[in-house]
Amino acid sequence: RRLREMEEALYRFFTARVGLRFLTEHHILSDDRRDLNEDLRVQQSCLENVPIESSGDTGDDNTDYLGCIQKNCDPVREARRVADQVRTHCEEAYGIAPDVDIVDCTARKDADIDFTYVPHHLQYMLSELLKNSCRAS
Repeated sequence: RRLREMEEALYRFFTARVGLRFLTEHHILSDDRRDLNEDLRVQQSCLENVPIESSGDTGDDNTDYLGCIQKNCDPVREARRVADQVRTHCEEAYGIAPDVDIVDCTARKDADIDFTYVPHHLQYMLSELLKNSCRAS
């Protein structure tokens, strides 16, 4: 019973924390000062304080963002970027890293549909999952 209460309290705490952080970041990034906004986005796109590098032409453009929300977020591109960074980090930390295959299973009929999301939340979730997987391999 006490364990369940503690789990519920932690769940509420972390949910509130994520919500508050999202609202704060969105408010700050909704400012018209694009140069400062881009610096903050780069800081958010970090794994172990190293920016997640863009691979070639990513299509990122400040006009694609509304605050911290990207109107045309590409989850496959983000997954590949994070996977590359996690592999690099794993090789540096352990001397070896497993291959990470990112499979795009988007149906052709849905390929042109915009996916509106917060890229740094996606990057954070993917990096945690992939880091755990790489450590376990």
